Amino acid sequence: MPEFHGLRDAARLTGKSISTFRRLVRSIVADEQHPDRHFLLPTVEEVSRLKTAGEQFAWTISEELLDREFGKDTGRDATARMSGRDAEPLAELIALLREQLHAHGIEIVRFHRENDLTFSVGEAQVQPDGFFRFAYAGRFFNVAVELDQSTESVVSFYDQSIRQKLALYDAYQASVLNEWLANDRSYERPRFRVAFFTRSVVRAYHILSLASELTLHSARRLVYAITQESFTHESDPLRQPIFLDHQGRWQALVDPHPTAPFQREPVRLTRPAGTSPTLDDSPIRVLSDISAFNRPYSRSMPSRTAPTAVAR
Repeated sequence: MPEFHGLRDAARLTGKSISTFRRLVRSIVADEQHPDRHFLLPTVEEVSRLKTAGEQFAWTISEELLDREFGKDTGRDATARMSGRDAEPLAELIALLREQLHAHGIEIVRFHRENDLTFSVGEAQVQPDGFFRFAYAGRFFNVAVELDQSTESVVSFYDQSIRQKLALYDAYQASVLNEWLANDRSYERPRFRVAFFTRSVVRAYHILSLASELTLHSARRLVYAITQESFTHESDPLRQPIFLDHQGRWQALVDPHPTAPFQREPVRLTRPAGTSPTLDDSPIRVLSDISAFNRPYSRSMPSRTAPTAVAR
């Protein structure tokens, strides 16, 4: 039986971007009679059953198709690519963000690459892995991107640790909002979000629970988190409520109706065993696996400038 690979592994094995394989899959599944349809799983019948059951699924591609179209790497080169540094996952994430923005008519007003933008409070600084300013439905959205590969402790106090980043982002947001208020709100409200893309639900919960403890204003939704897998598998990951905030509530990264809450059950954020408890003791059901990011949801329905950070 031929071997099948997920889209992320296919990208690493061939040296192509994950966007390349997304386009390939879309071009094939658009026609159920496509001659290459048997190179993709799940099958047409399985896709129909999964959609009817409301279940999510991930596409896999046959090794034979990879060999034919891209000349899949083998041996040492493939192993080296599979265990490469964070640069490739970050490039894939940025490419996917750009692809989704274009697909849903969301304009990229401004984009800064990794370490190209600096947020400063006093002598402390933080540089996000990327920064986007979007325009959609007459609104602007500012998002700092943080790709978390679980390579460091969340609670460490060293410079550029997750804890230090969270504290500085929060202090920076408070600083620019206070300056805006002191200037009689004479310009666009300088609000932004920080989106963490993690490798596990546990890690996402840990980051958000720490953000809840560190924030100067508990009602301010500054930090969002999502697993990289959940973001990759969602068909509309920017406008749907698949991100969690520091209160365990679901949010959309691009939300033109922020006063209309999404009707999706919140989760109680939990820390890994051995760390201090969260400050959120509300009676909200605990969810600790990937299914938390795959629950159904609905919604009840009842000009700004980017933050004044320094770009290189």
